[in-house]
Amino acid sequence: MKSTVLLGSVVVVAASLPAAAGEAKPFGKTAEGVVIEQYVLTNANGMRLKLITLGATIAELHVPDKHGKLVDVVLGFDDVAGYESDANQYFGCTTGRYANRIAKGKFT
Repeated sequence: MKSTVLLGSVVVVAASLPAAAGEAKPFGKTAEGVVIEQYVLTNANGMRLKLITLGATIAELHVPDKHGKLVDVVLGFDDVAGYESDANQYFGCTTGRYANRIAKGKFT
């Protein structure tokens, strides 16, 4: 339940920021040479979200701990190669509109 609330909070943070708040920066290239960009979104409470354009992957989510220190609370990689490797267990992936909504988990 906590992860659902946290992800919901991330979506609210991202949706409430103007488009200019997130500036694109290079993150790397895929094995096929596609340029992947990173966007950093922040809010007034100190949260910082880093998204990459490789499937809208959440690369980092920094939230204040009980002492106010920012801590990254998601698993991820420092480069595109990590996200493309067999070691990636869908770290930081965002789910599609059909997640847990299809009877018997199938659709065409």
